[in-house]
Amino acid sequence: MIKICVIGNSHAASIKSGWLAISEYYPEVELTIYPFHGLYYETFTPVPEEGLLRMEKDIIRNRFIHLLGGDGHVRINNFDQCLIVGGVKLQAALFDTYSEQVRRTALIDWYENSHIHLLVKKIRLLSDLPIDITLNPLRAFRSLSENWMEGYSYQGTIDILNAYLQEAYNARLYGQPDNTIEGAFASKVEYAVGEYRPNSSTLPGATPTIEDDLLHMNRAFGALMLAKILAAQGMRPKALKLPEPDGHIALAKRHNPPKMIKAGKL
Repeated sequence: MIKICVIGNSHAASIKSGWLAISEYYPEVELTIYPFHGLYYETFTPVPEEGLLRMEKDIIRNRFIHLLGGDGHVRINNFDQCLIVGGVKLQAALFDTYSEQVRRTALIDWYENSHIHLLVKKIRLLSDLPIDITLNPLRAFRSLSENWMEGYSYQGTIDILNAYLQEAYNARLYGQPDNTIEGAFASKVEYAVGEYRPNSSTLPGATPTIEDDLLHMNRAFGALMLAKILAAQGMRPKALKLPEPDGHIALAKRHNPPKMIKAGKL
């Protein structure tokens, strides 16, 4: 059994929902997900003598206890690898540089001052287990100019960061799958949450509202992202089926449970 610790912000929701859809195809994998929203990685304190990421903030620790039991701290050495989900997004300005040398320097400086790197350094004080990283997904748009960020390379940026991370931290950054990307710097709308009904309760007699979320991705994206990461480790189930991407479909017309489609090349 391969035990994977997932620590993530609100973008971990797509990973969790995606995993629920495809976990049956990976009986050798166990995911334990520690989710919270916003920038919270600084509230972990590494305790080397215990191999522990101690959660200092009660509201987050209580959330972990509610979801997972235990004491709300992360015992990183109980896992075989760690996946950090979100915490920082690529800025378009990082692409617009005078040369590849300047671009590489700007990217590494940006990463080393990022929220994700804060957590990577804390984990490295406790363990040398492999660390996989995903950034916040690219935003989706209902309409997109064909020239949006034309000439810039999203994957080229991931490659620059990966060369640095693998050498310095035994960590690997995964860009989002190619078939989720529109143009050079946006997500396809079908992989976004799209229309959703907020969980908050409404006043008696009030009409429930439907909102639109193009910043967060859906279960189809999360399943495809996990399948890509696991495929890089040699896990490629032949019968794998993924949730159909439905962010472009009106909420009332979506399949629930999701329609599953055969996985393509990962």
